Amino acid sequence: MNIAPLYELKDRLDASLTAGVKLMDEDFRLKRAVEQVQPLAEASPVFAKVCAMSQSLIAPGSTNRATTLLDTLALVNAVLMTQGVTGVTGEIAPLELGQDTNYRQKPYSALAPLIDALTEKGSGRHSIITGTLKADPDLFSDYRLRPLIVNVLDDSYWETAKVVYAWLMKNANRSFVPLLKTGKQATVFRIELIDKLAGPDENDYYVSLLESTQKDVRAAVINALRHSPANADLLLSMVKTEKGNCKAAVLGALAAMDTPEVRAYWSKELAKKTKSCQPYLWNVSHEWLSDQLADQLTALLSKLHAENRTDLSVGEFETLSLLTGMARGKSSEKMLDFYRMAATMTDFMDPFSYQLDNRLKLVELPFASYRRNLPAGEAMQYLLLNSLIMNPCPALADLATELLEKHGETWLPAAFAAAFISLPADEIWNKFSVYLGEKPKFPVFKEPELKKAEHQLITILDMLGFNPQSGHYFLHENILETSFEAPLKEALDIRWIEYIMSLGINKKLPRGTDKEVLLMDLLDLRDPQLRELMRKYVSERAKLKPDHHYFDLLLKCGQQDFCGLLAAYSKSNRYMGEHFVYFVLRALPMTSQEAGEELKAIIKQLEPRWKGTSTLKNMNRNAEMLLAGGSVQSLK
Repeated sequence: MNIAPLYELKDRLDASLTAGVKLMDEDFRLKRAVEQVQPLAEASPVFAKVCAMSQSLIAPGSTNRATTLLDTLALVNAVLMTQGVTGVTGEIAPLELGQDTNYRQKPYSALAPLIDALTEKGSGRHSIITGTLKADPDLFSDYRLRPLIVNVLDDSYWETAKVVYAWLMKNANRSFVPLLKTGKQATVFRIELIDKLAGPDENDYYVSLLESTQKDVRAAVINALRHSPANADLLLSMVKTEKGNCKAAVLGALAAMDTPEVRAYWSKELAKKTKSCQPYLWNVSHEWLSDQLADQLTALLSKLHAENRTDLSVGEFETLSLLTGMARGKSSEKMLDFYRMAATMTDFMDPFSYQLDNRLKLVELPFASYRRNLPAGEAMQYLLLNSLIMNPCPALADLATELLEKHGETWLPAAFAAAFISLPADEIWNKFSVYLGEKPKFPVFKEPELKKAEHQLITILDMLGFNPQSGHYFLHENILETSFEAPLKEALDIRWIEYIMSLGINKKLPRGTDKEVLLMDLLDLRDPQLRELMRKYVSERAKLKPDHHYFDLLLKCGQQDFCGLLAAYSKSNRYMGEHFVYFVLRALPMTSQEAGEELKAIIKQLEPRWKGTSTLKNMNRNAEMLLAGGSVQSLK
C-alpha cells in the first residue's frame, strides 16, 4: 500500500498551522492532498477516519476548524508512526558497548558548570574544563557531551581548545569521526584527530579538502594522505606546486609510502640532495632505503680506508653525518654488514677530521646517550644502540650480541640494551653482572669506583623506565626530539635495582639523572619484594639526606614507622612552613603521642627562626594538644 499521500497530507496540515485556519479555504495544495488520500479510506477504519476528518476541514461552512485541525494532525502523526520501517539490510547483532558509548547518571547540578564552560564564552571556562578533567575525567566520556566537547576544538581561546584536543587524542575512538567532520570548517585539530582515528578510511574526505584549505590546515590534510598508496601520484605532482610547510607535508607523506614511483623519487633525491632528504627519511624503515644508505656508507668508508685517509673534506664529513643520521633504526642485511665492517675499523675511524675555517676539527657524531658527541669509530656502537631503541627487532639484537663477542667491550652498551629487549631476566643478570665491580652493601651509601665497562652498563640502566598503567618496563630515548620506547622481554630483575641503590648517596648517572629519580621511576608497587626493598632503602636514605618526596613514596611502600623523619627533614630545611608540617603529620600513620613528639623535635630545630612569633606559640600549643591525646587531624 502506498501511503505517500498521507505524508503529503501531514506536510500540508503542518503548513496550515503556520498560515492559519482562515486561509484553508484558499489552500489548493491542501485540497489536492485531501483528494489524494481518499483512496486509502477502504484500507482500514483508521484511514477512513483520517479521510473523513480531513474532508471536514475543507468543507464549506466548516466550524471550529482550529480544534479539528489539531485532532486531524495528531491522528495522522500517530498513523504514520505505526507505519515506520527500517531500511538497513543484514543480520541483527547485539550492540557492542564500550567506554565511548557510556552514559553517566549525573545530576544536572554536576553537569551544568561543565556544559556552560563548553558552550559559552568568557573568562573562567578554561579552569572549569581543566578542573573537571582532573577531578572527574570519566565525565568527558558521557556520549551526551560529545558534540559540545568536539565543538570546543574551534574555541577562540587556543589553550582551551588544546586541552580538549589532548584529551580526545588520548581517549577518542573511531565513533567520534562523524562529529569531527561536522564543524563549520576543517581545522588542524579536527584533521589531526580524524587522521589518528580513521587513517586511510577517510581518504576521500582528505582529498575533498585540498581545494578549500590553506596554510597549516592544508598541511595537516596533505599529511593525512600518507595512509593510502593510491595518493602517490597526486603527492608526487604536488612536490612541484606546494611551498613552505605544505611542501614539507608532501615530502613527509611521500616518505611514509613505499611504491615503485615513490622509491624512484627518493632514490634520485638521496643520491643528489642528501641533506634535504634527512628530515624526512631518518625515521622510516623501508628495506630499499636501508639498503641504499648502507651502500653509500659502505662506499664512503671503503674509499677512505683504501686511501688510508682520515682527513675528510667538508663534503665528506657532511655526507657521513647525514647518512649515519638516516641509518638509525634501519636493519636490512646490507645495513647489518655495514655495522660489521665499521666494527673492524673503529680505531681507523676515531681520528677522522676535517678542515673548517683553516682549523682542524675532529669528526664527532651525535649518537651517545651521554648527550655528547663521540669520535666517529666510537659513535658506531651508539648508532646501533639508537637503532635498537627505535626498532627493537631480532636482527639488530642478534647483531649487537655478535659484535660484543667478536670485538669486545666497545659494543657493550648496545649488547646490554639488546639483552633487555630479547633475553629472559635471569639470563641478562648472569651474562652482564660479571662486568660489575664490588659494591658496598646496603644500607651503606658510599661512592664506589666505577670501571669503564660498568659505566657503560649504567648508561643503559639510566634509560630504563616503568609504565604503571601497563605494568611493563621499557628502554627509552629521545632522538631528534622524538621519544622512542622499546619494551623489555621480561620484568626487570630486582638485582639491578639493588645495584642502582649501591651507587652512592649523591650519584648522578651518565645522562644527568638523579639516582633516586631513576629508582622511583622503576618502582612497581604491585611487586611486594620490590616494594619492601624500596621501603627499606628510602627509610635509610631519608635519615641521611631527607626529601619531602620520600614521605609519599614510603606511604606507597607500606612504611609504618615515620618517627624522626620529618624532624630530620626540618633540620636541613629551616624555611619549612608551619602548614606544610601539619599537612605531612596529618598524612602520616602516627599516633597522637608520636605526632606530638615529632612536632616538639621540629620546634626545637626551628625555634631560632620563629622565636617570639605567633607561629611558635601555635605550634607549641598544638604539640601539647597532641601529647594530651588530641587528634592529629585537628591540626591547623
